[in-house]
Amino acid sequence: MDFMDLIEMPRVDHVKVYRQIQNYELNQLVTQKLFGSLNLTSHHLIFITQTDLQKPREEIWIVHSSIDSLEKNVTEAKFQLMIKCKNFQIYFVDFPTAYCCNSIHKSLESLSNLTTENMKLPFFCQTISKINQEDWNFYSIEKSYKRFFPNEDSSEWRISEINNDFKISPSYPKKVIVPKNIDDQALIKSSQFRSMGRFPILSYYHKKTNSFILRSSQPLLGSNNKRCKEDELILKCALPKGKQGYVYDLRDASILKTAVSKGGGYETEVNYPLWKRINKHMDRFDQLHISYSKLIDACVNSSTQFFYKLDTSAWFYNIRQALYLSFLIADEIHNKNGCFLIHGWDGLDNTLLISSLAQILLDPESRTLDGFIDLIEREWLHAGHPFSKRYFKSAFGITPQKQEGPVFVLFLDCVRQLCEQFCLSFEFNEDFLIMLFDNLYTSEYGTFFGK
Repeated sequence: MDFMDLIEMPRVDHVKVYRQIQNYELNQLVTQKLFGSLNLTSHHLIFITQTDLQKPREEIWIVHSSIDSLEKNVTEAKFQLMIKCKNFQIYFVDFPTAYCCNSIHKSLESLSNLTTENMKLPFFCQTISKINQEDWNFYSIEKSYKRFFPNEDSSEWRISEINNDFKISPSYPKKVIVPKNIDDQALIKSSQFRSMGRFPILSYYHKKTNSFILRSSQPLLGSNNKRCKEDELILKCALPKGKQGYVYDLRDASILKTAVSKGGGYETEVNYPLWKRINKHMDRFDQLHISYSKLIDACVNSSTQFFYKLDTSAWFYNIRQALYLSFLIADEIHNKNGCFLIHGWDGLDNTLLISSLAQILLDPESRTLDGFIDLIEREWLHAGHPFSKRYFKSAFGITPQKQEGPVFVLFLDCVRQLCEQFCLSFEFNEDFLIMLFDNLYTSEYGTFFGK
């Protein structure tokens, strides 16, 4: 399919665009009205204002992939299209005819929902800045291993290449850090006992107290109460003598029976005697999407019930819960020498969220610019977070598969809260977090593309 097949009308003149902008003199949002032409390209919707001697020409560029939803309002007197973007900007576009409105609406519906990977923006973007080829290898597991274990000979951990062809776990990286006394055959057995093959691997090692964070997915006990001795051996070998192990299960204890009935499960005390299971509830990605939509609705649709809507959105509850659980883990590791295995259902969402936040609290390196980038590469990109599914739509839209869930957005918001409270402890500020947010939904670089 060619782009020209999707563009019925590449240009429309005599168009009016309405948008809200901040008036700093009045300290409030005001509606701006612009006249000009609308141009449709393969990846951008470009509005160009009419030439005016008093005002310079203005251009508004909207990347198609940043469009979250489209609402058409065609009557006898009005031909209007409302464009809601993933960065929460809303545009109202008035067209001269119904045909123009319908044509642009049809084209944008197709162009903003492309599913063919090689038709998306990163494959067509020519960056102005020179890209350093070394940046593609910014993160490597060997660097992390050397940072965690400067003396490799005395380390109780090793790098395994068991997942080199991604057959053991399609969502794990090629190389993972595991206990040295566990061979690859035991890892294969463990992967068969864990959802999506995500067996326990090292996420972070705290050198000061010889404690660590492991992450995995839920064990597949099922109704037959299966067990895997190799999986049990991994956790036994990982735990140093005299240490207390904690399994942080990010699911409410009341739903564990449901998980077992569906083939999942949890670590039983009988089979994992050295590890104490603690259930700490975190909303799943689909519940988080509902919370996110309510939050944006409260902010966009101003009313006297703003604070009520803000409270009922439960977004700040999720921020508080994520930071609280991360603090408990960080405190236990740094002050009480505890070791942790974190998982929820498949270990793709909240597991990565809590693990990342705990590392930011524990590790000063993660609060530097390079260290934070390294953390995102290691704990989100290489850890298999499904970016393409979770962020295909934002707060205004949703796909029929309902796979959207702004878990990474919650992570950025949590980091922003920490930056506000401890600004001198971070090498970056919210501007960098906003840039990550923008690139999460639409980016010419493709960092979060196709995961």
